[in-house]
Amino acid sequence: MTVHIAPVGLSIIGNLAKIEKLKFVEEPAGPNPIEQDFPWTELIKQVQASGYLESIYPGKKPKDVMEAMFETGSAADSPERDELQEIADRINVGEWIRYRGVSAELDTLRQAAIEISSAKKKEEFLPSGKDTVFLLATDTDKGIAAAWWNAIALANGDIRRIRYLSDLDENARLDKTAIGCIHILRIPGLDAFNSDQAFREPMKIMGRLGRLLVAPPESMLEKVKRIIQPREEIRFYLSGGYKATIPYLVALAEWVRSLGEDVSAWIMHETSRKPFQLPLRRLEVRQVRHELKPFYKDGKTKNLETNFFEGYAYEIRGKEYRLTAFGQGMCELFGIPTESVPQ
Repeated sequence: MTVHIAPVGLSIIGNLAKIEKLKFVEEPAGPNPIEQDFPWTELIKQVQASGYLESIYPGKKPKDVMEAMFETGSAADSPERDELQEIADRINVGEWIRYRGVSAELDTLRQAAIEISSAKKKEEFLPSGKDTVFLLATDTDKGIAAAWWNAIALANGDIRRIRYLSDLDENARLDKTAIGCIHILRIPGLDAFNSDQAFREPMKIMGRLGRLLVAPPESMLEKVKRIIQPREEIRFYLSGGYKATIPYLVALAEWVRSLGEDVSAWIMHETSRKPFQLPLRRLEVRQVRHELKPFYKDGKTKNLETNFFEGYAYEIRGKEYRLTAFGQGMCELFGIPTESVPQ
């Protein structure tokens, strides 16, 4: 199994909205790629005119649609779900992964598959039925809609494989049923510009996601059963989403790698045909846990034996040390309980 993690931006919404003005290249392309119109342009324009593009289901908010139809416990069959599947089939969403330019997320995932395993056809571009995918979506209507269309494409057009996670709280758990699914994880604040303050909650959620995937055995929290096995890979794709999220997701990839996992991070410029694999550090896990343990109660402390992570996991504020957004995420992932840091 491979776990695929990608933040989602709005490129797919923008590209679909002007689909008749764009040219696309079918992959794998040779040395002289041929640009062409999208095969289902007229059908997509009809869907857009009917209000499905940005709202998922006309007259309803995307978040409400996802919670009602795709959150854990929702009905597997309904007239509304059947209608959404019919639309996905009509505009051939399961084929979109083959075309360069549909979205930054699909482009990076496909080109990484070509780079890693010399993938040559649609089935090899897509995550397999033994993989699991987490699309990190902003808490906005367009953000969730963008994640929805990317998710259908990655599910090979099968909406039964899509799950919606409105939150990952302290009691959240993942199990083997996550395998083969495309998860849309709503993360409030992921589109933030005020980096440290605004990214505290997103980093807590992303750190918690990492902990649920790999279940650090030395965690101070209740033991969680990991869903990824040793030597299975976790891949981060960083070309989609808001650029301000990149350093935070690189940090998360490094923390997961520090726990002994097989982790890679990929990024691709919009004008490039090849993705670039980012170098990732390993942190000393015992040092992380030792140094951050004093922040256990309320995210701040006046005394530290060492200050290796000063300026990274915490900052000096007056006469005390306070966790940064990075520190929030590290505490969640490495298993050091912490309450919210006072703003």
